[in-house]
Amino acid sequence: MIEYLHGKQLAYHWVACIRTGRSFEGASIVRCNVNFGDPHIEAYCIVLRHGKLYSDHQDPAIPCQRDNRAPPATILTS
Repeated sequence: MIEYLHGKQLAYHWVACIRTGRSFEGASIVRCNVNFGDPHIEAYCIVLRHGKLYSDHQDPAIPCQRDNRAPPATILTS
């Protein structure tokens, strides 16, 4: 996700990603909350297909509903 954001030249404060337990076309969905500041936190649901990351922002068919579970998450800051 970090490489994806850098590739899009997006500035962010932190990213927190968790596995959702769901899948899309056989690929596991990971939901990432990205803090862009102000506070502006945006959800991205991502899948890895054929070695490339796709987000629901690129492909709206990838489901990205809210997940209220609270498993451990790792927060990376820039």
